[in-house]
Amino acid sequence: DFDSPWLLVGEPRDNPHALDPQIGQSGRVRFFELTANGFEERQTVHGSPQSYLGSSVSIDGDVALIGAPGWKIDGPGHNRAHVFRRDGTGTW
Repeated sequence: DFDSPWLLVGEPRDNPHALDPQIGQSGRVRFFELTANGFEERQTVHGSPQSYLGSSVSIDGDVALIGAPGWKIDGPGHNRAHVFRRDGTGTW
């Protein structure tokens, strides 16, 4: 059952730093909105190096929860979940 006009696509292994393997996969999440023409991409959010942002995604109304299991704070293994809220202009 799909009751939201929004679709989130997580790409945790997206690596915009492919030329520098020391940085690793940052990941990204793409936000699509359902329109009369189908789903149209509205926004992309990129993670920090080695965060694997987008490994899990969930949405409920105007709130999205996005997982980043590789998030680095003090070293490896610090998982993080990011909360995004859509504002009145449609930006997450």
